[in-house]
This record gives sequence, C-alpha cells and structure tokens, in this order.
Amino acid sequence: MADPIEARAIKIVIADDHIHEREGFKQLLSLLDFVEVIGEATSAQSAVQTALTLRPDVLLMDLTWYKDRTAGATAIRQIKEQAPEIKILAVTVYQELIEEARLAGADLAVDKDALSHKSTLGARIRDTYTSKPVLRPKRSPIAQLTERETEVLKLVAQGQTDAGIAEQLYLSTSTIKKHVSSILTKLDANNRSAAIANAYDCGILRGTQRDLPAVE
Repeated sequence: MADPIEARAIKIVIADDHIHEREGFKQLLSLLDFVEVIGEATSAQSAVQTALTLRPDVLLMDLTWYKDRTAGATAIRQIKEQAPEIKILAVTVYQELIEEARLAGADLAVDKDALSHKSTLGARIRDTYTSKPVLRPKRSPIAQLTERETEVLKLVAQGQTDAGIAEQLYLSTSTIKKHVSSILTKLDANNRSAAIANAYDCGILRGTQRDLPAVE
C-alpha cells in the first residue's frame, strides 16, 4: 500500500513576519518532493485569514510577530477553533514560548534554529502532518496570570481605557496593550468582555457578571 504522505504533496502555508525567514523556509521546502507551498502570511492576523482561506495541510508559523510574543498563540487558538483539521507546526527562537504554543493547540512546537536543514525540516513537517489531534491541557487561569496582569485585568473590568490604566500604574500605553493581549491569550478570550466573563467564572474577579461594563 502506498504511503499516504507520498500519495500527494503536503500543502504548506508559511507564516513569518521576516522575509528572509520565509524565503529560507521556501528554499528548503523546494528541495522536498513531498511538499507544496501554497501561500504565505506576513502577520499573525493574515496567518489566520490565509489558513482559513487556503486550508493547508500544515501551517508553518512563527510565534513572535513584530516583537509581540502572544500573537502566535492567539492566532493558533483562532485557527484551531474554526478549522481544527489544519495541522500547525509552530516555530520560535524563544524556548519559553514552546509550551505556550502547545497549550494553544499547536500540533508540534519546536526551536526554529533546529529547522535549518532540509532533512530536519522535512521530518518535522511529516511529524506534524501525521500527528494525532491535540487535546489542549487545561491550566488554571489564576495560575497563569502574573500579579501585574491580574492588576491590569481588574482595571479593565472597571471599564478603564488602556491610557487610563497606564497613567494609574505609571506604565506606557504600549506596555498595557501587551499585558491585555497576554490576558486575552491566557484566558482563552477573543475580546475584553469575554476575558472579564471568564475571569469571573474562574474566580479571578469577584462579583456578578451582570454588572460588567461594555468593553471591547
């Protein structure tokens, strides 16, 4: 019986914000006769859109986008929620993000530097393509949030803006935005209102959800 991997090319989408990284992966993949690159993405959001539009067999995706270390995990969650059949090979140079990628739903997450050879990259593509569906382990959101993130979340729940929170905590607005992005990822929420609701459900915030302010 023919190997199902050899029966047709594995369709790949490459998602990375650095052009030289995308070109490097494309060059290596062009040397593999069992894969076909069908698309590219240059931002985390375009990775979601491209994956859902082209429906590749494997999405080869970096985890850090324009210095945002939470964007990759958020994109993985969005893709898996809408198209769980798409296999995701997450790559990063930051070892601490590998576990986060797996928790988000990546089928395989590896050190990007380990994929600099054709044979290794090909093996990881095969591993991802033939992997069984990922069951995301659940962790307590209370354990996930840092003290600062919990502080920011409480202020978000009060209806304060990023600028207002930044002023109150003596931080920059960009830093607050990064904290909020991390909170959304850790609470598995697509927006602030959902994050607040999840926080009430798991006990991070106290009170009733009926009193929640409208925040988006």
